Amino acid sequence: MKLSEAIKGRRSIRAFKPQDIPEETVEKLIDAAIHAPSAGNIQPWEFIIARNPDTKKKLAQAAHQAFQL
Repeated sequence: MKLSEAIKGRRSIRAFKPQDIPEETVEKLIDAAIHAPSAGNIQPWEFIIARNPDTKKKLAQAAHQAFQL
């Protein structure tokens, strides 16, 4: 897939499947993110993996409230 196709074909996901992502997949995603470029190469990221359904629900509520300015 070309970059322009990926950009033009992107979409937002607002409903997710309930099953957990395998640990191996999570590790691959984090590894890919760590190797992505960052401004000034300062690498300011932190990764938090939320697997508890109550925690995920609270995070979703917090994110929604953050956009109600």
